[in-house]
Amino acid sequence: MNCLQFRRKLLEDPTRQEDDFLTHAGQCAGCRAEYLRCQAFEQELLAALQVPPPAGLREEIIHQHPGRAATGTKHRRWLLTGLAASLLLGIGIGMRLTVFAGPSLQQEVIGHIAHEMPLLEGPADHWVDNDRLRRLFTGLGGELDGELGRVRHAGRCHMDGGDGLHLVVQGERGPVTLLLMPAQPVDGVLPLQAGEFQGVIMPLDHGSMAVVGNNGEPVMHLAERVRKSVHWHL
Repeated sequence: MNCLQFRRKLLEDPTRQEDDFLTHAGQCAGCRAEYLRCQAFEQELLAALQVPPPAGLREEIIHQHPGRAATGTKHRRWLLTGLAASLLLGIGIGMRLTVFAGPSLQQEVIGHIAHEMPLLEGPADHWVDNDRLRRLFTGLGGELDGELGRVRHAGRCHMDGGDGLHLVVQGERGPVTLLLMPAQPVDGVLPLQAGEFQGVIMPLDHGSMAVVGNNGEPVMHLAERVRKSVHWHL
């Protein structure tokens, strides 16, 4: 399969699982990045479809159309049509607001990982020592008080909210990306799933962190270790 065939199939169905399709995604960095972006967008759509209609919408519809408040199949069909139309309108408005406001944090994380994909490929040729890690945290206003495991890459990176740290830690099923984002607060744990990757975005005492590994990787174990070891003094 060449890149043109891959892109066409990706547009037709981003969730397809054919062997040649997934093989090409694994071998071509450009197509893999596009695949991950599409997967992130699919997750956004699924999340939007789970948004319930506003509270009191049914009563408001009946109040504004009292002549249709009679019971019966015809009324129920009309009411369901109104609810569905209102929900789709809300989803459409939400999607437009998302476009105007820029990508979500989940999309930004997946895009960042896709851009830095070479960091995850091939065997690690060296491990970052703890002294260098601590200097990186100190330079960003943080403190590392503990062990993160075997770190194959560590460096500063820039997200839309500001500077952070990009680490790649060896996990049980392969390399795990750890993005520490002190300027990106989140209200709670955000699950993340994109193709062959899974992970979480979760709050820290300042900002948040993203932990993303291969499917089946116990990312919460590493996330909890990081939460206990990293402290910000901002």
